[in-house]
Amino acid sequence: MYHQRSFCGGQPWLAEYLHEFATFPKGKFDDQADSTSQALDWVKEKYVEPGIFVYYREEHKKLLRQQGRFDELRKLEERYPSATPMGPAKCAKCGGTLIAKIGPQSRCQQCGSQWG
Repeated sequence: MYHQRSFCGGQPWLAEYLHEFATFPKGKFDDQADSTSQALDWVKEKYVEPGIFVYYREEHKKLLRQQGRFDELRKLEERYPSATPMGPAKCAKCGGTLIAKIGPQSRCQQCGSQWG
């Protein structure tokens, strides 16, 4: 977990911070570990992947399909399901087809329009 070459290696607070994580949630102090875990959960829930990443990944999937490279395509689909698993097929604003689900909402990855 810790390596001297990391950006925070050698910091005086690091040993205490790591100890708090190692003993979380049963340790005497848990404020830093608790707040860090909450922040990571928040980031995980709120993160919206930039549309350009989705676009290029979908283009790569099309290419794999055209080339008949279905094993690679299946692996990619397992890791990154299509941008339109449950949402409408097209955006009402721009007609785009790269639709991502963000909780109960849908977001067009081409124009940024959100609905739902």
